[in-house]
Amino acid sequence: MVDISESKPMDWDANNLALEIERTELLRRHTQERLKQLNELSEMLRDHLRRINRTRDVERARMQKLAVAETSPRNASNQSMLSADHILRRKHLKPATGLSPSTIYRLIASGEFPPPVKLGIKAVGWLKSDVDAWLAGRQALVS
Repeated sequence: MVDISESKPMDWDANNLALEIERTELLRRHTQERLKQLNELSEMLRDHLRRINRTRDVERARMQKLAVAETSPRNASNQSMLSADHILRRKHLKPATGLSPSTIYRLIASGEFPPPVKLGIKAVGWLKSDVDAWLAGRQALVS
């Protein structure tokens, strides 16, 4: 019997070695490309988070200014301005108008009720002066 392993040409090992080197090089390039893509994605996410945090900080500062202005008016004219432009949140809107939230949003969609003012990312309110004007208009229609 003839041993096949002894009769192999020597360049078979060289071909396998060359193929293995080529495969390793392709894997290395692919890994480098994926790493570059992941780094770019990571940088995009960092930028996005910076923008979100900056927006959040601006909104927080604005809300703090509103809270300070509402709780500590400096003079009587400022107090009257605050009462006219006081912001009503949704839970205070129902007692003021007698309307359910779904009715309020339906009237907003049809243009019959004042639209809300955006206070933050997930917060809205209505200017008391707008709601008072709407109520006065409704009372004028009834009388």
